[in-house]
Amino acid sequence: MIKYFNFFLLFLVFLPSIALTDGYPKSIEKWRLQSDYFWKMDFSNESAFKTKLKNYYTNVFTGDLKDRFYSWIDEGSLKSDHFSWFYKKAENTKAKNIIKDSASNNYIFNETQTKCFAGDYNAPDMKTIVSKYKVINKTQSEVDKHIKSLKLPIDFDACLIIDQRTTIYLTSDKEPLIYKIQQEIIESKLNFE
Repeated sequence: MIKYFNFFLLFLVFLPSIALTDGYPKSIEKWRLQSDYFWKMDFSNESAFKTKLKNYYTNVFTGDLKDRFYSWIDEGSLKSDHFSWFYKKAENTKAKNIIKDSASNNYIFNETQTKCFAGDYNAPDMKTIVSKYKVINKTQSEVDKHIKSLKLPIDFDACLIIDQRTTIYLTSDKEPLIYKIQQEIIESKLNFE
């Protein structure tokens, strides 16, 4: 009886990991876990870092998307925020649900992304933020009024909570790879801190 109980406990421990990966192609899983992989990498040698990062994406992307991603890796520097900005964005994006398009080999992710920024660093254009990010809780005139009320127009911290849809287009191979990613903002909320 204890033997069966131990097997049952073991099954319960591994069930969440099976549920997470069951049914998704490896390329999708690697794409979803790319931020975790990045933050565990060794940053001491830039050349080795870039080679290892490209190797990770070999079984994720194909075609023009892979070529563009490799170029992005080559152009980056560990001495800048080139990589950390991208992977922080990936880390701050959470899938609410994932739907396999029954008519194709594509997956649709309904996600929420939290994007926080300071007015003096990596801030989006505040003059068009409402239309660009489809902000529903503030009008552009309210944002403009808030910015004008500050001592300095860059003296603020803010966060966008973005509801977005990401469509992942896959090849029809036995082990499908991602050849296109399309993101669409549904709506967002802007909060000044």
